[in-house]
Amino acid sequence: MMKSTARPPKAIMASSMTLPAVAKSGLLACILLAPGLSRAATLVYLSADGAGQSAAPVSPQETLEFLPAGGSFHIWVEPDALLTGISLDVDKSGSAIRFTGSTIYNPSVGADTRWLPGLIRDGSVTDAEVSRIEGGALAPLVGFGTGIGPTTSSSDPFYESTGGFLFATIDFTVIDPDETSTASLSIGHNLMSDSSGLASESIYLGPSDGPVTNSVGATGTVVDLNFVARALHPSDFDTDGDVDGIDFLIWQLGFGITSGATRSQGDADDDGKVDSTDLGLWQTQFGTVPTPAIASSVAVPEATTLYLAIAGLSVLLATLGRCRSQRCSRHRC
Repeated sequence: MMKSTARPPKAIMASSMTLPAVAKSGLLACILLAPGLSRAATLVYLSADGAGQSAAPVSPQETLEFLPAGGSFHIWVEPDALLTGISLDVDKSGSAIRFTGSTIYNPSVGADTRWLPGLIRDGSVTDAEVSRIEGGALAPLVGFGTGIGPTTSSSDPFYESTGGFLFATIDFTVIDPDETSTASLSIGHNLMSDSSGLASESIYLGPSDGPVTNSVGATGTVVDLNFVARALHPSDFDTDGDVDGIDFLIWQLGFGITSGATRSQGDADDDGKVDSTDLGLWQTQFGTVPTPAIASSVAVPEATTLYLAIAGLSVLLATLGRCRSQRCSRHRC
């Protein structure tokens, strides 16, 4: 990744969080996040976290991972002053993924909505680009939109306490897990605007890049997201990146299926059944986590998870034992 000598007005505060990894050829996205900027600056960036997901920009993080079937990432905006118009493009390079859709968030903000519905463009989606992701507010006109900024933060459900507003979601699917892709932001067709017209404040497209001019196609020099294929253990039935008690409970619920079983039902060896062989694989892999390519820490199974698994296994074994005793009693074995 290229490094820029320019920096936002405040230093980047990096920390590491372990997030779910992906099953068989999942997708890893590396991202650097930053806290709120100083006055007269707007930060726009991509994150795999949406609202309520320990969401960036609240918790800076370096390593993110997605499911192999695809997933979503999000556009966050941290404005220092009221923005009444946002226009952005997301460009992709590489052949690991392709874009499939996008959605602008337009919650109720007080008596109005964030954006005037007629001025929303969810984006023109192609495999390699989502262009004209736009929301317009017309803030000076009463009863229309309010935009996003400090004056709307108290009533906007997609506002995070460090100053970020969830603006849009981009959907993607994986087309070649053996390849890689990158995604970057740029200024869109209608630029960034405030109540007086074009926004004159500094605009940062990513927390590790310098400011860009408010002009069509302006982009930073640092890639916003890196996508890299990863793999998971067969006994990670919920594809959350580790093999723990939750995976045991999934196996327990599926136990006894004799044909057509899937990985999500507890079939670790892909033979269509959920049986003791799958339990043996779970026992062998219990406590394991994938080793991220870029991460300073990995999750360790919590004690409560271990106790849950042991308790569940004990109940299951006791139940199987009672069933066997009852069968033996009926057949006098």
